[in-house]
Formats: sequence, structure tokens, C-alpha cells
Amino acid sequence: MSPRDHRPRITGGKWKGRILQGGVPGNIRPTSSRVREAIGSILSSRLVDSHVLDLFGGAGTVSLEAMSRGAAFVVTIEKNRHAQNAIRKSIDGLDDPEKFSLIRGDALGFLRKGPTADADRFDIIFADPPYQSDLYQKALELVARKGWLRDNGVVMVEHATRIPMSQPPPGLAINGTHRYGDTCLVIYEATSEGT
Repeated sequence: MSPRDHRPRITGGKWKGRILQGGVPGNIRPTSSRVREAIGSILSSRLVDSHVLDLFGGAGTVSLEAMSRGAAFVVTIEKNRHAQNAIRKSIDGLDDPEKFSLIRGDALGFLRKGPTADADRFDIIFADPPYQSDLYQKALELVARKGWLRDNGVVMVEHATRIPMSQPPPGLAINGTHRYGDTCLVIYEATSEGT
């Protein structure tokens, strides 16, 4: 499937209905519009003026939804070159590109570095790694151990409902679980155990 065959629309906020011009490269599984709407609903008040980190950015659909719904700044990490090009093309077609940063590289490598200042921490971290991988668990461990969340921040993980999630690492606790067909969203919040 070429990027032109599947160009998702933004589901909410100031850009609602706009088509993502970069499309979705054939080897990328984007977050469905139904799940993106749910993410927007679940995180609605948290998104406004937030700093968002989208690990495993894919086609950038979640990042662009966050920007459309009022995030102050969004950082997306993606290592796939075709996905990076799709994200860049979609961002270039929208207002406020200065509120967005694309890091071309490995999400776990980024997390291992840890924040260098409090301003480098995030209010919302979204992780949607390939479903068959254990990358979500590694990402959660690094988020907790390196202190990537701001006070009252949350991590949201998207995964297949058929794949059981392991226990949260020390420093994170499950705050909610939402199922949408074959997709599950799990929300984690920081605990005092990780500090």
C-alpha cells in the first residue's frame, strides 16, 4: 500500500477532518481513528498546554492529534526512514510546525539518556511499539528509572488485547485500562516508589 492509499484524518481539535498528507507507509500500523478519538477523550483536559512525547511515532497520527487538541509541544521519535518522511510531510502541511520536533532514531536510546533538565520532562508519554515486541516494557522501565514524567504526568501504552501486559515497573502504577476491539490502552502514573 502506498502512502497515498491510506491518508488518515485528524479526529479532533483545531485541525479536525484534515488529511495527513504524508499518509501511512505500508510497513507501519497506525493507531486507528477510533482509538485516536478515545485517546483524545481520555486525555482531553491533560492535552491542553502539555508537553507530549510520542515514542515509536509511526506515521505521526497520535502526535498530530495531540497538537490539534492543544498540546504546547510534541516530540516524536521514529527510526523508520519512510515513516519519518511521512511524518515530516504531514507536519509541513499544518500550522504551528515550531511546536513539533521529530527525532530520527531509536526510542529506547533516547530514553536511556534521561532528561537533562526539568524542562525536558513530559506531561504525557505515548508508547505504541510493534505489538509483537517487548519494547513497551523496556520503555516503561526507562521512563520510570530515568524520571521522564513531570509531576502528575501519565504514560499511555497501546497494545493488542491478545497480548498480556506484564506488571508495571517500580515507579509506575496502572491508573486505567480501556479496550477498543483488538486494541487496549493502559494508562500509567508515577508512584513515590520510583523517586
